[in-house]
Amino acid sequence: MDELQQIKRYNLAIPQILYDELEKVAKARSLKVIDILRTYIEFGLWFDGKLDQPETSLVLKEGGKEKELILFSPMRKART
Repeated sequence: MDELQQIKRYNLAIPQILYDELEKVAKARSLKVIDILRTYIEFGLWFDGKLDQPETSLVLKEGGKEKELILFSPMRKART
């Protein structure tokens, strides 16, 4: 079986208030909560990979304004 086709189950306990927010986002996008969680996990893994790349920044555009965020992780060893 291909690695991408293998499924691992994971039980997740989250506070009701957090679940309610996820459900709100899912309903607004006509999706299921699990689909939102998978998308957020994929984005988190992508973002985490960017933390390992030196001189990487994230540019947010909102309302015609840009804000650059320098990425670093205090939980990782300093880059040398």
